[in-house]
Amino acid sequence: MACKTSFTVVAAIMCMYVCSVNGSAESYYMEDYCTGSVRQIHVGYNGVMLYSQRGAHYENDINCTVTFYTAEGQVPMLISRWINLENSYDCIQLFDGQDTSVLPTVTQCHSDPLRYFSTQRYLTVQMTTDDGVSYDGFRISVIVYGNTGVEDQCDLDAFHCQSSHQCIAMKKVCNNRDDCRNGEDEDIPECDPVESWLYWSGGQVAGLIIGYLIFLITVIAIVVVVNRRCKK
Repeated sequence: MACKTSFTVVAAIMCMYVCSVNGSAESYYMEDYCTGSVRQIHVGYNGVMLYSQRGAHYENDINCTVTFYTAEGQVPMLISRWINLENSYDCIQLFDGQDTSVLPTVTQCHSDPLRYFSTQRYLTVQMTTDDGVSYDGFRISVIVYGNTGVEDQCDLDAFHCQSSHQCIAMKKVCNNRDDCRNGEDEDIPECDPVESWLYWSGGQVAGLIIGYLIFLITVIAIVVVVNRRCKK
């Protein structure tokens, strides 16, 4: 009985460790939306994560477009987790609304941080690349901003606490302090430090591998010790 309990505890520890690296926001990839037809994705309270691609580098000569939309009275807010584009040649363009035939509201062809509030409930993101060098791409959080009540709207440089109807400064978001009454300023996708290992830098991947190896060796040692005691 004691042996079964020990193995159950070890399995539970492994599950907790592995499961803890999963975020709550659903992930989407720009490389899936290069066929000409524009995909529309609803952004709920948990937000979504938008990656440029699944692999290490994005493709050359692509033109990919996706539209995010929210409920009435809300707008999408876009915040880059990181961006690495070929300067001046590979670009992200943002359009307020669904019409990409007009001039984009934002065009970014460099790797500086990007933060944008849409002025309406639809926000279209377009990624274009040339036939030259390809880079790591980007990871972007798209979250809901605002509420259904007009009186609860905050200024565009503030964060709206939806449950308590507070407006707090954006610098207070993801600062490891609960500035909203229920802590929702620390419980949105861009506050999640965990990123898919496919999109980490070399140093981050090395750290992750070392961490897994240490954890695996520890688990194996526990299993060996438990197994020996069970055989006695």
